[in-house]
Amino acid sequence: MKQYILPLIAIIAFFSSCEKNGTGGSDCIPASAVQQVTITSNSPVVEGWPIYLSTTATMGNMFHWSGPNGWDINYNYFSSDANSQQRLNASFADSGLYKVELRNSDGCVEYKGSVNVKVIPAPQAPCTLANNTSTTTLIGVGGSTYTNIYFQSSTYYTVQAVAPGESITFYFTGNVPPKPGIYKTAGYGPTKETEVGCWISKFPYDFINEVGQDVYVTKVSGKTIVSFCNCTFTNPISATKPKISAKIVQP
Repeated sequence: MKQYILPLIAIIAFFSSCEKNGTGGSDCIPASAVQQVTITSNSPVVEGWPIYLSTTATMGNMFHWSGPNGWDINYNYFSSDANSQQRLNASFADSGLYKVELRNSDGCVEYKGSVNVKVIPAPQAPCTLANNTSTTTLIGVGGSTYTNIYFQSSTYYTVQAVAPGESITFYFTGNVPPKPGIYKTAGYGPTKETEVGCWISKFPYDFINEVGQDVYVTKVSGKTIVSFCNCTFTNPISATKPKISAKIVQP
């Protein structure tokens, strides 16, 4: 009987080294031969925003995604878009390690990868201002106290603050108040949920918050707050561009 012990051990060791997820007739490659793939993500993700994950695109494999808080997506068929996933309305419980396995038609894992994703609270604006005020580096625009504040739904969700002789306007997509998070300026009109239009009107001119700068949305005691810090604005009057900060609070 001794002559059968070593071959039996070798067979057990071979199959235990295989990574397999599914059924199939062919042998899996050893675990040490499974190749690593990179997963890209948009981490850190602000609470309430989507988590986006992406890895190698291939029609030669089936994908199995898994992650924290019970997230599991298993493709038992070939799909051209299985390499990209999103998880809507991320919560803090969705932070953690996300994994992907790419299987062949026999159900054997050929590639795998992982990435850590962190879900964070909405960041605070990195400057301190009094409510409904702005500061400026250029006399004549900004540096105001706004006495009339409007948060209202229209073609865009509009936040507007009015001071004597001046108003500041924000346009967000959708018809509800913007979610807490960081938005990128996009001229007058946003085309994405992550963008905001922002400008200061001082008749007859508009000073526009230049593209790609940060606007912070937070919420305190149920009130939405829209802020930005030291943003560069266009200047239709002279070559000197003002840097302006502002904080507008929902009434």
